[in-house]
Amino acid sequence: MALDASVVICTRDRAAQLRAALESACALRIPPGTAWELLVVDNGSGDSTAETALSFASRLPLRLVSEPVPSLCPARNRGAAEAKGRYLCWIDDDVLLDPDWLAAYLAAFRNHPEAAIFGGRILPRLDPPAPAWFARRMYEWPVANLVALRDMGDEESPVALEGGRLPWGANYAIRAEEQKLYAYKPEIGFSPRHVRRTGEETDLIYRILRDGGSGWWVPDCRVRHVIPAERQTLAYLEFYFEQAGRTAAWLEEHFPGDNANAVYGRPAFDVMPDPVLRLVAAGSGLVSRAAALAGLERAALRFRARGAYYGGVAGHRHDRTEPARRLTGAGAPRIEEVR
Repeated sequence: MALDASVVICTRDRAAQLRAALESACALRIPPGTAWELLVVDNGSGDSTAETALSFASRLPLRLVSEPVPSLCPARNRGAAEAKGRYLCWIDDDVLLDPDWLAAYLAAFRNHPEAAIFGGRILPRLDPPAPAWFARRMYEWPVANLVALRDMGDEESPVALEGGRLPWGANYAIRAEEQKLYAYKPEIGFSPRHVRRTGEETDLIYRILRDGGSGWWVPDCRVRHVIPAERQTLAYLEFYFEQAGRTAAWLEEHFPGDNANAVYGRPAFDVMPDPVLRLVAAGSGLVSRAAALAGLERAALRFRARGAYYGGVAGHRHDRTEPARRLTGAGAPRIEEVR
């Protein structure tokens, strides 16, 4: 017999964050008669993740499963295969759930039986000490992306490709029927086995909507995304947007015009030769530094993010050509050095 919902958390070597997430799950107000499970997918952890998860088995309808391949997409695909719910509710291991989070999703599932996709609010919670600039800017681009801020208003509304009105990975739900038809692409999701890419859930949601699926924004589904101090830095901002650039370049190379970014039109980098691309990346960095010296904080952050993004596109192109350069004796580094 299918359950009403499966809550799925994929995790690797983050036992402390997982404990906090599971503690918040213990405070959920579950509607009477709800049949649900909480599935923890241990993605090859070397710490106390398994023991931490199992310590909640008397307080939650918890199942622990293992996916030894250390990559997020295999972990997500394992969770999708193991889940027994009619809907899969995905959260990250570094979020804290609002007590009515699951009840809000269950109500939305009942109210919108035609829909395959649902998403809710992701609100940041900064671990101290938070830099003043970070706290000031976390509700606007580019820092908002860094903390995965997602807030599309107080009213239910359709999710849509147009305008990028899509849920994000820390808080979304997918009907099992569709979830089991669409796999997460391991070439995109975070993995130590390939160069930095991300956005595997956005890609999957894009494909469901492209093929005629529909979905709803559920404003009462709230989570708090805990942002550790090491992610409240300019270095992490550059890392994040470099990943975004690499991901966008990979998607456009393999699925030109048919990816989540393509709804905004042909990407500007697609027509840039490599020298121009490198010049744009470097020039954005220079403008960022000049803006910072002039006290233009917002502009400095935006140009820094832009430079990192185009640097990621350039990095993807560079890494793509390294095997060919090595084979032709062009003096490229060993392949293992660019993984």
